[in-house]
Amino acid sequence: MNGTSSLTTETHRVVQRYDEALQQVASLTREIRKLKDELRRNQIDSLELVGQYEDELALQSEMVTNLKKERHEQDLAEQTKRQVSTRDVATWIGQSDFVSKETELENVIDLLEDEIQGLKQSSRKQRDDFQRQSIVNQAAVNHLAREDLCNEVHDVITELNMDNERLRQEFSAVLSEMEKIQVSREVQGKELARTKRELDFLRYRDKLMRQRQMQLIAEDASRNANTSKDTSNNDKADEAISDSLEEYFTQCFKNSQR
Repeated sequence: MNGTSSLTTETHRVVQRYDEALQQVASLTREIRKLKDELRRNQIDSLELVGQYEDELALQSEMVTNLKKERHEQDLAEQTKRQVSTRDVATWIGQSDFVSKETELENVIDLLEDEIQGLKQSSRKQRDDFQRQSIVNQAAVNHLAREDLCNEVHDVITELNMDNERLRQEFSAVLSEMEKIQVSREVQGKELARTKRELDFLRYRDKLMRQRQMQLIAEDASRNANTSKDTSNNDKADEAISDSLEEYFTQCFKNSQR
């Protein structure tokens, strides 16, 4: 009974360890899901940042377009003025100022265009870098998760194999003990059967003795009348009892041999 109880307890303990291993695997799965969600949020933030850069670039482009349009309108206006009075000094000074402003405006436009191109290149570079880093991070997370999961599963399987081997040995010991108990019970059964036969023999003999006593009491009244006849009858009764006992004992011996 102690061996069976120990086997049951050990089995429950192994099942509990297996459940704990499953809980660890579930915890690792949740951590991987959290990392994936974080990467997804970072990607969303990056896309929003790229969108903001693109909006800013659109505004800068619109500004440059407006400046070009304004410069074109100013060119038309100045051409009209030069056609009205090309010899007027004041007009010539105005033209000089306009040329300098036009040059300055062109420089500003060129700077804005260069800045827009730089922003576009920086945005593309940041987007590409983020995508590459996201891929690298995702691969690293997946590799780490797979490695941790494989290690956990390997440890669990190793421990289960060790527990199974220990349980097998304990179960073999319990079976051996049960076989010994079974053999002992068979021996006890044979002893009980032999004792029962002996008791039955003693009861039968006691029954015959009581019958003999009753016969002696019944014949006691006529003992003095015919002594020789009584002696002969007693000898016959003793002989019958002896034959009956011998026959019963022989039958018991044959049963024991079976």
